Amino acid sequence: MMTSPVGRSGVDAGAAPRQVSLRSVHVEQVLALLRSGPVSRAELGARTALSRATISSIVGDLIDQGIAVNLPPGPDRRAGSGRPAQAVALSQHRVRSVGVDFRLDGASVALADPLQQVTGTISRTHRRGLNWQDRTTIALEAIRTLCARHGVDLAAPQGIGVGVPGPVPLTPSGAPWRVMVHRLQDELAAPVYVDNNLRLSALAETIWSTRPGPASLLYFHLGRGIGGGVVIDGRLYRGATGSAGELGHVTVTENGPRCHCGKHGCLEQHAALPALLRRAGLTGDRRAVDQVAADPRLAGPLHDAAGLCGRVVGDALAALDICHVIVGGILAHVPDDTLTRFTDAARERLLPSIRGALQIRPSTLQDAGALGGLALVHHNTPVLQGYLVRASTSYESTQQSR
Repeated sequence: MMTSPVGRSGVDAGAAPRQVSLRSVHVEQVLALLRSGPVSRAELGARTALSRATISSIVGDLIDQGIAVNLPPGPDRRAGSGRPAQAVALSQHRVRSVGVDFRLDGASVALADPLQQVTGTISRTHRRGLNWQDRTTIALEAIRTLCARHGVDLAAPQGIGVGVPGPVPLTPSGAPWRVMVHRLQDELAAPVYVDNNLRLSALAETIWSTRPGPASLLYFHLGRGIGGGVVIDGRLYRGATGSAGELGHVTVTENGPRCHCGKHGCLEQHAALPALLRRAGLTGDRRAVDQVAADPRLAGPLHDAAGLCGRVVGDALAALDICHVIVGGILAHVPDDTLTRFTDAARERLLPSIRGALQIRPSTLQDAGALGGLALVHHNTPVLQGYLVRASTSYESTQQSR
């Protein structure tokens, strides 16, 4: 991650869970009242039984982060017999956060409003190998197009969550995408948070899926590469170096094919799309990932790869004591018997206590990386923590209307 802002309350994302939880309850009480219309601070205090200091702190944070605004005093809103009371209302037509997923051949963008409800999503494609300056230009155009389409104001969003391919070290001083970070910060006047796009897909699955996932899950993606993400108690697990979830680089054969990571025998060299195409004699094929499962020439290699991937995932589940898996990429489109092969292989590696609780299902979420970018902003700002789980209904209705 590039930056880590702290709200006026001083509650950081790493604060003690009990403190954050209590704060979240109070914030939700205030937001519930504000959703019904403008309310004065005195009314908020009376209807929530919170102290004046607590109301002042929460409202101050909401205003600072663009979630709420002060309204001019009106003659019909008086605090007793004195001067008219100033009402507080939720902001309208404003972007609070932006999510961007930079894929190898395109970018997806998602916008969220001050209550972190998804405003809309949009995707763009480009040729593979495009430099980061041009990729950033495409993303900025998509962001502005989406704002214009929905009539929302992009002035000073709370943050921009960005997913990029490949490992994201905790101190990415030499990362090639740093030019993208600086440009987004400069042009949108907001902090930028960066993580691996498949890890962000894992986080998105816990929030916006049509079947919202549990607080702890493993997301596994099989495509041109192999990767994933781990969410524990609603939080992304990044690991000591920022490489958590890189299951494609687990060694499955000693002295196997050399991988681009420098090791030999990585899962990716045996089960990712290029390996499947080689086994089927289809080298040079550039088909889309979602077209692979329907090709009968790939049925055998894909069935074998599902078993190999399942064993690696099973070992990860056994180590983490996680019972829920969501599969994306090619595995989200395979026939039932291939997914069963994956599931059975994973189950064989588990203790009985985990085996009986194991649940594996394909992802149904579109634009998962961009939605995960929105969640990344949320998880790095203190206001609305614990509130984002309610966003799923809004996104489902957005998807149905697209």
